[in-house]
Amino acid sequence: MTMTLLLMSLHQLQNLSGQVEAALPVDPLGALNNPASSCFAIHRSDASSISGVYWLTDSNSNIFEAFCDMDDVDAFGFSGWTLFQQREPSMGFNVSFYRNYSSYDAGFGNVTNSHWLGLGKLYSVAGLDNHPYNHHLRVEVAFKGQMYTQDYTEFGVGPPPTNYTLQSGTSRCIKRPCAGDSLSYHNGMPFSTYDRGAINCAKAFKGAWWYRSCHSSNLNGLYLNGTTTSYADGIVWSSLTEFYYSSEMVTLKVRPYITCVNRTVLVRIVVTATIILRTVFVIRVSLVPSVKSQ
Repeated sequence: MTMTLLLMSLHQLQNLSGQVEAALPVDPLGALNNPASSCFAIHRSDASSISGVYWLTDSNSNIFEAFCDMDDVDAFGFSGWTLFQQREPSMGFNVSFYRNYSSYDAGFGNVTNSHWLGLGKLYSVAGLDNHPYNHHLRVEVAFKGQMYTQDYTEFGVGPPPTNYTLQSGTSRCIKRPCAGDSLSYHNGMPFSTYDRGAINCAKAFKGAWWYRSCHSSNLNGLYLNGTTTSYADGIVWSSLTEFYYSSEMVTLKVRPYITCVNRTVLVRIVVTATIILRTVFVIRVSLVPSVKSQ
């Protein structure tokens, strides 16, 4: 009889434990304990996610912080851009981008201002053999107080043994005013710094880039903030700035390229995911009083 009561009590405790566990909140995607594969994955799981710093994970399960732009929304309501480079006035002069290859591989700076996320992390988000998605690069460049944009579809980078060879993709003018194409010239080139690859180019133009003897863009060049007297060693996007002007602000960000076909599919996914999340939340809330009552 005593054993039976003990077993019944144990069974009740197990049920109670399960209810308590079910009632506890689950960390949202992008939290430290629930890192995401990309900012787009966070946006896809919860379309109400706001811009800010989130936790992502690479293909080796290493976690890292990245800034997710959820404000740049297309006509279909999709966002979820992962920033992998930013140059801006608040820290522009304080964060050196004239660095060696290992530094560019790992990343540097604060993801809320001037930074380079890291080639390895870029590969985890937009690697050519790492994801089935068609990647979309958006380049935002400031010129004399005005922001300009240029988009590249079919964008990606190769694996580490190739020194993250660039696939620039197809240049597109999607969001006006457009900056013009200054990346296609670099297509097929490995990433270079002053100690690897096109060393002479990196040294001559004080940067790190997918140089091809030498460049039509140099977005990791010196932060010179406007008109310069030196040739092409600033933050250059030559189709816009030419070579004697250094942009005061630049952003590079990436996400899957959403075509007309997969937009419809993604809309259904987002709507379904939102309904599921709301249903789960209601169930959990309803369980909390029942746990207390026991």
